Amino acid sequence: MSLPLVRTPTRRERNGRQAVINLMILEGDEQEPEGWTKVSKDLNAGAGGKYVYLLHL
Repeated sequence: MSLPLVRTPTRRERNGRQAVINLMILEGDEQEPEGWTKVSKDLNAGAGGKYVYLLHL
């Protein structure tokens, strides 16, 4: 099950730099939605249970 954490414009400028402001949690073996980037680190590693990944736009 995908859980969106933030639903706002994709990126925001601050002090001339872009910041990631859209995040999503992905559980299990789901494919990331189109346009999203998956961080390839299981946030649930060592705890047992399903894989949990962080995604961003």
